[in-house]
Amino acid sequence: MGYGLRLVAATDATNKGVEAVPEHQAFRPPRRSPLSAATLAIGLLLVACTPSAPSAPAPAPAAPKPTEALKPAAAAPTAAPKPTAVPTPAPAQAKPAQEAVKLQLGWLKTGQQAGEFVAAEKGFYTAEAIDIEFITGGPTVSVIPVVVSGTASVGINGSSAPLLTARKEGLPVRVIGATHDKAAQALTCRPDANIKSLTDLKGKKVGASQPQRVNLEALFRLNNLAPEDVEIVTTGADMASLLAGRIDCRTTNVHVEPVSLRLQGIEPDVLLNYDYGLRQQGDMFFVTDETAKNKPDLLARFLRATAKGWEYALDNPDEAAKITVEKYAPDLDLAETVATIKATKPLMVTDRTARSGLLSLDEEAWKQTIGELVRVGILPAGFSTADILDLSIYKKP
Repeated sequence: MGYGLRLVAATDATNKGVEAVPEHQAFRPPRRSPLSAATLAIGLLLVACTPSAPSAPAPAPAAPKPTEALKPAAAAPTAAPKPTAVPTPAPAQAKPAQEAVKLQLGWLKTGQQAGEFVAAEKGFYTAEAIDIEFITGGPTVSVIPVVVSGTASVGINGSSAPLLTARKEGLPVRVIGATHDKAAQALTCRPDANIKSLTDLKGKKVGASQPQRVNLEALFRLNNLAPEDVEIVTTGADMASLLAGRIDCRTTNVHVEPVSLRLQGIEPDVLLNYDYGLRQQGDMFFVTDETAKNKPDLLARFLRATAKGWEYALDNPDEAAKITVEKYAPDLDLAETVATIKATKPLMVTDRTARSGLLSLDEEAWKQTIGELVRVGILPAGFSTADILDLSIYKKP
């Protein structure tokens, strides 16, 4: 989730959102001089038209001496050699056809997608023969149905629990990569609520959008919080309810809402889900089973270009933020977007991704998550990583 936060009211972010190939000049052979041809023609004409003077009778040829051999007649002049034909330049190799990828974002266009935006603006997708299209998400958009219906080619889902639940229910979703090695989901709490751990949530009100409830309930079950211990309140995307005191905490992303609050002088208490047993990767890229089976090369190129975009964004947060704000989300605050990108780096760059590459899947983390969800009854016994992951598509850049 991401947006600029204001103390008095929430604002909805609005989102807006070829190179010419130079022609090769054909080789032109040297032009003949028109003067030489004309001069030759005039000379021949004059020779033909000039009358010749009468000549005296020619004397009879003398008989050859017996000892002299007859001289051969002079050879006729040979024709001038034809100019060598100029070779035709080989045609330039055709570029591969661009393939369309419609990417359903997990949220509004913000700094959370800076890597994708940089990959588009720097031509990384184009270099991989991909025509990228971003579909904006938001608090009322459930990404999974959009991808399953075929409206989008690839989707970004913030956490694994909804994808695992969808798979359990028979939806053909398959995860191919992950933006965050540590999921960004966290509870952001008002300072006066005095919530320092999950056990302090008993009797409190926690806000979440409808798609976020699955992950929140999984977190509570893992920490032995019963449904009646915490009141979950369905809220909008903004933090107005939290700031007004109507709720004590809200489901957020650690690199977005807390960053915005701190820039406004508010120091919230933040509980990262990853630190409380929900050891998930975050902002997963997922597709349908059919897409994974039929378009593995396209998906590999998509992940490669996206990883390159994120690597550039993390190394150049100021430029990445400028691209995001100027090209995709003009209502965002530039300084806040820079802070969001900087806060994203520790979620993405870990010892594991240093070895395996950005966006790579952590099978062991998925096994642990699945095991915990099986233990608390969210997933059935026998559910495995093979049911949800495709580990064959990602290739380390």
